[in-house]
Amino acid sequence: MMKKTNVKEIGTTSADPMEAHITGNGLPQIVIPEMLEPVETPDPFTVIDVRNPMRKPSGIICEVKFASKDKYLTFLARPDDVELHGQQIYRDCDEGVWGDVPNYVPSEEELLVEAENKRSEALTEAGTKISDYQDLIDVGEATGADAAMQKEWKKYRIAVTRVPSQSGYPGSIDWPVKPE
Repeated sequence: MMKKTNVKEIGTTSADPMEAHITGNGLPQIVIPEMLEPVETPDPFTVIDVRNPMRKPSGIICEVKFASKDKYLTFLARPDDVELHGQQIYRDCDEGVWGDVPNYVPSEEELLVEAENKRSEALTEAGTKISDYQDLIDVGEATGADAAMQKEWKKYRIAVTRVPSQSGYPGSIDWPVKPE
């Protein structure tokens, strides 16, 4: 069976003998195969599979197999993702399409790092406030309210310093309230 083709006459011959044919009247012809039906290219973000979803404060972390990739990729799906496929993966995981989504439970080490970072930031802020009020006191421009605020920030700094001595530290912390 021969493939159906369209034939178009042209005025010159082709260097490729498969393209050019000389007809009985001596004019060259090029045989052009009919256009094939366009092949739909799959969306590279088509989700083939999702595994190991886990809910974290920042979204749902999971492993996603996209149509365009040979392996699973670690993916953070968020409801407010700028990409539609990220939003869809989040919705599907949230609705249980890919199985149960347990809440992430941080390790003791992760809790400790997070607590120490928060404690360090709080101590830095308190030190800055105390220093600012001390400057006002040193140059004689502090009001009674300024001196009282400096004292409140010092109490706060002491309370933050004592946070690691709490019985539930670092898993359960009663953080001191900043002065206002």
